[in-house]
Amino acid sequence: MKKILKDYFTFSKKESIAVLIILGLTVIVIALPYFYSTKKTKEPVNAELAKIATATIFKNDSANSSSDNNESYTRKSYTYPKKETETQKINPFTFDPNTI
Repeated sequence: MKKILKDYFTFSKKESIAVLIILGLTVIVIALPYFYSTKKTKEPVNAELAKIATATIFKNDSANSSSDNNESYTRKSYTYPKKETETQKINPFTFDPNTI
């Protein structure tokens, strides 16, 4: 039994080289995104500037939502018009592949 297991789990020289190459390529492919990933760092924002920006955004949102003008759209309130699709009735024909 021990000999059968040993024969089953031993590799020849070519097989062991192939296993090492495949393992090496796998490690390289897994490691590449960590070395070449683009890390975007946010620039520090002045606290006072952030308060002004949020106040302006909320002011614009409240002004747009309260206006009755249909021309002023925001991303939150705009809905795309529904497309009218025509339904066509499908008439299948009889097909027998044995009569070709």
